[in-house]
Formats: sequence, structure tokens, C-alpha cells
Amino acid sequence: MCTIDTCSSDNVCMVTETLGNCCGNGVCEQGEISDDCSDCGPYVIKPSKPCEDCHALDGFILEVGVSENANQAITLTSISLQHKAPEQFGSSVEVLVARSFNSGEVTKLSSSLWQGVTTVTVPGSKGMMEINFPSPITIDVAGKVELYIAASEELLQFGVGAYSIENDHGVHLHSSRAVSGRFGTALESFSLNCEAKYLVEEVTSFLPLYIDEFRNERLSALPEDTTTVQATLIPDRTSELQVESTPSTANNEMESTVNAWNDEMSSATLYTGITLHSATAVVLLVHLSVLW
Repeated sequence: MCTIDTCSSDNVCMVTETLGNCCGNGVCEQGEISDDCSDCGPYVIKPSKPCEDCHALDGFILEVGVSENANQAITLTSISLQHKAPEQFGSSVEVLVARSFNSGEVTKLSSSLWQGVTTVTVPGSKGMMEINFPSPITIDVAGKVELYIAASEELLQFGVGAYSIENDHGVHLHSSRAVSGRFGTALESFSLNCEAKYLVEEVTSFLPLYIDEFRNERLSALPEDTTTVQATLIPDRTSELQVESTPSTANNEMESTVNAWNDEMSSATLYTGITLHSATAVVLLVHLSVLW
């Protein structure tokens, strides 16, 4: 479930409509991947500027990862590669993934350290070809994978100079290491013309609280299956106060907390987050400015 909210100029928002179908709100929620909702993707990450005077080689290693500050994991579903027209009939490209990845280290070019993902035949004319993964690769938050792209001839197009890019999802793509010959010599500071396609992991929906209920020093009625309430009140440039309570005492404890702040401060800017841990795992997030 999600909502359509109307916000005033002072950032006070109110729910104007509750929706059963949330597809289109920019958040990948539970069940939306199976429904092919565009909120979950697929998304593409690629270098901002492909090479113009491209060179060609038969191997490249790419790194795809998710930032430790990202909100959700991803599933890597395919990679697209720019290639020149093959000289040999039936030329192929194999994608391999490193069996393990040590942070800060690059995997050695030894066949025992890499596992095949898929092999495809290269089209007869130059262009961009997409290679779909039969088993998509999951990358957790703060995780990385290395992909070795190995062609049967020198047809993978690349430019000079490495790149490392990151998008709004916290997904990053890094290219530097070219490989001459299958598990051959590694050459650094080169950029493969490619695109990585992925889906984002489903997350819990967001549901706002009414601002007026805090001004009146009371909470909304909690769902019956709620087991724990966590509330955090953070005055501007002051220390953090955190309160934990059960549903039966949530209203009383919140009322006492608000009164305590009211006694100590004449005005404050409060950033209030209420998290309900329940079977529906609903997260409620409110940003408000209150003049006491």
C-alpha cells in the first residue's frame, strides 16, 4: 500500500489518497518484481561517453558493485557490449564471474578462480549486443562482483582511460583491466564500451503520519499486529533522544517525551521517524518543523 500526498510550502504533508496498486511511485515494493513493475527496473548503468576512436581486444574485466550507503541490493540480469564485425564465422563471447572477491584485490587470471555464466554467438555485423544471464547475479549492499568478458577474437571495443561511475541507486561500474588472450596478460587503464542492466530489490512501503497528531501530542492508532514502536526525536544541532515502547504504552510514552521537550525548549526543529516492526513491516517517515 502507498499514498499520494499533498505538501504545503512549509513541508507539511497530508495523505490525499491511499492506493492499492503502487506501481509508478518510484519505489520497488513487495510483489512488484513478479508484476513486472517499472519501479523495480530494469535499470541500466553505463559510461557517460563511449569511445569514439575505439580499439578492439578479446578480453576485459569489469567490476559491478553496490555502495554501502545504498538502500537496497540489486540483481544483475544482463550486460551489453559494443563490438566490431567478427572476422571469423561463429565467433563467441563468454561471460565468467569470479568465484570469490577479496575487497581491494583483483582476482588472478587463472581458470580455476572463475566460473562460467553464459556463452553467446556474436552477430555478424558491428553494434551493441546484449548478453542475458540465465541465472541473474545478486549483489548485496556493500558487495561487488568481477566479470570477465572473454571473446574468441579481438572484437570487444574499448577506449583509453579507466572509468568508475556510480548512479542514484548506489550501483557502480568500474572498467580498467583489459586482457590480451584467454586468461592472458592484463593491461590497465582502459574502458570497455558496455552497459549493465539490473533490477532493484523490493523494499517496504512508506506511509506518512499526520503532522497534527504530533501537534496535539498524540499518536495515530497502531495496527493490531504491531509488536514494537521506535520513535526518535532529534532537535536541531542537539543530542538524539530515542524511545522504545510496546503498543499498549506507546501513546503514554510519546506524550511524556513530547511534554519533556516542551518544558526544555521554546522552539525546535524536529526530525521524527516512526518505525513499526510488524508482519507488514511498515516504515513511517515524517519530516516536520514544529513551533512549540
